[in-house]
Amino acid sequence: PQTCVDLIVNGGFESNGGWQINNNAYPARVVTFPVYAGQRALQVGIVRPADNVYSYSSAQQTLFIPAGPPSVALSFQLLATTTGARAARLTPPPLVPTSPLDRAQLAGDAQMVLLFDRYGQQTVLRFMRENPGRWVYYENDLSAFRGQTVTLYLGVFNNGWSGVTAMWADDVALNVCR
Repeated sequence: PQTCVDLIVNGGFESNGGWQINNNAYPARVVTFPVYAGQRALQVGIVRPADNVYSYSSAQQTLFIPAGPPSVALSFQLLATTTGARAARLTPPPLVPTSPLDRAQLAGDAQMVLLFDRYGQQTVLRFMRENPGRWVYYENDLSAFRGQTVTLYLGVFNNGWSGVTAMWADDVALNVCR
């Protein structure tokens, strides 16, 4: 029988541990609405048009993926929203900026899920500007990262004009199965 272990700490955001809320102009926060399951979820980005500012909003978690298991799957539920121009598929730049200190800058709002290896190399798991009006399930095979320390980054960039963009995350899990 297959045995799985979830390596994410507090993937449902039901407690205060596990996630680093990054210090930004408009920081991420844990909310009680909307949620996919349980009582809380993570909100990144800006919801109210009156709050629109140039900002990265993000949370991250660093963890070690063991070398042995044949199956390593990251799954999560996202509820994405934007009042600006929607673009289901955006082409990410070669290196997606995650801070106003980065050399490259994004022109338009973006929702993103990124993975960084221990050397800071970035893998883009999701890069979009969507408003599907419902929670969407995503799953990524992370078997290529076995035996490595990685950082999972959930974030939204708002350019401060032409609409606001946000994203909620819930039920984040990194299942390692034997």
